[in-house]
Amino acid sequence: MDHNRGMNRNERVLAAVPTGGLGLEIGPSYNPIAAKAAGFDVRTMDHASREELVAKYSRIGMEAEQLDRIEEVDFIWTGQPLTDAVNTGERFDYIIASHVIEHTVDPIAFLNECGELLSDNGVICLVVPDKRFCFDHFRPLSSAGQLVEAHLFPRPVHGPASFVDTHLLTVRRNGTQNTWTATTADGIGLVPCPWETVGRTLSDIEPQDTYIDIHRWVFTPASFRLLAHDLAGLGYLRVAVEDVSDAHGYEFFTTMRKGSTTARPFDIASDQRWQMLMAVQADLRAGGLRPESAKRAARWRHPGATARGVAGRARRKVRAWRHA
Repeated sequence: MDHNRGMNRNERVLAAVPTGGLGLEIGPSYNPIAAKAAGFDVRTMDHASREELVAKYSRIGMEAEQLDRIEEVDFIWTGQPLTDAVNTGERFDYIIASHVIEHTVDPIAFLNECGELLSDNGVICLVVPDKRFCFDHFRPLSSAGQLVEAHLFPRPVHGPASFVDTHLLTVRRNGTQNTWTATTADGIGLVPCPWETVGRTLSDIEPQDTYIDIHRWVFTPASFRLLAHDLAGLGYLRVAVEDVSDAHGYEFFTTMRKGSTTARPFDIASDQRWQMLMAVQADLRAGGLRPESAKRAARWRHPGATARGVAGRARRKVRAWRHA
């Protein structure tokens, strides 16, 4: 349910967390939500130091104004447990992670470790891309079984499935736009991709110690709520969903609390869980493309817009990620 209509994205996040306490923002890069410069008592976690992030984004031509927004990084996270990355023993009243969970190799571990880093009344706030309104539109929703498999058989890198799906199913609006909204879902078309490109990408990810960034997990608001419920019912998830918003633009917002919910999960075949499944189906119907959108899309198949460009921006994010 959405209680914050009329707010911008940062206001929505900050309204959901106790900003007077100590915070942790994971992966803010050049766009922090709770910025130290704005006076927030917050620690920053990212995959590299500020100097390395500035160098990385300078190489791709980012403007100085954006580079200046990159703040000092307190904790560097390269795949180890979050609780190990935070080597100060601090516990946080809130954790913010915007467009992070879809990139993780193990979302269950990520959320549980966030829970371990929270104070007793702490809150996690996630900003999550809604697959209906971004280049992931045609990718199948992530399932509880897939998340459990990633948790039980952990790997420090993403496997081939996400790269294959990204190459075969990526779409853009008007040839260049990776996102849209429910009211601007026109001019959507598949991104051209030679079959040989898929094979080259799979060769790139073959080394087991090389992490290449990609959207591995895809959600809608209702599918995220169902996943969290089912993972809790299976005994894997130790944080509880407090709220999941409707889509706002191409993303949605969810808040989670430390500790399991006091309510018993619904039975698998219960009416309540059936309604959760119906909500997922309604999400997909509401975000479906109109037939006329697909017809118009053919004009927008930009010759330079390849799926390798979407997953291939990952090349700039390649980093060694060694087994502990």
